[in-house]
Amino acid sequence: MAYGSFQNCNCAYCKRNGGFPRHVYVRTINRNWFETPKNGTVSIKWGCKLNRVDVHAMNNTGKPSIVVYRDPVDRFRSTFLHYFHEDGLRYKSKPEKDFGNGIEFFNNLNYKIEELSLHERAEILLENLKKLDTRFEVHHWWPQVDFFNTDDIEIIPMSKINETFNIKAILNQQKKVDFEFTNEQKNVIMGVYTIDYDWFEGKI
Repeated sequence: MAYGSFQNCNCAYCKRNGGFPRHVYVRTINRNWFETPKNGTVSIKWGCKLNRVDVHAMNNTGKPSIVVYRDPVDRFRSTFLHYFHEDGLRYKSKPEKDFGNGIEFFNNLNYKIEELSLHERAEILLENLKKLDTRFEVHHWWPQVDFFNTDDIEIIPMSKINETFNIKAILNQQKKVDFEFTNEQKNVIMGVYTIDYDWFEGKI
């Protein structure tokens, strides 16, 4: 599934839900939705009160399935801060969670993450994307085109999640972190996700 820079994922979440694409029936709006990690999925799940039973789309709504699009650089920034910023939920281990974190990833590369600036962390990460594996739930980093089928879909931008799903969510909370990639880093990220830019161009 993963294109170019990323491994396949066999994490507990992928095993439990049968991998991706994950086609979900959202009862509250009578629509089918393709879950795309880091594209407002937590807000959608909580806002629509989805649970583990809501795995397979019913395909009888008569409406296109919803796909949420997010600019790949913005999406990568969110995931990067999630793992590699001190305030990120995946920066360090939690006793109740058995999966990899940002500190562990850098330890495996023989770096002490706390000694590095965010730009240095980004540079090292971009040089080692292929080392993100199942333990780090690498599906979070995959291109968006990995998460949906292209037949009969409606693409919406992140900014329209609340009105589309009839929820009230605060999106892009990590924008409060004063960090942007350098232009060179943005160019690398755009290259990594060329498949997303090419596919969505003119469709959103």
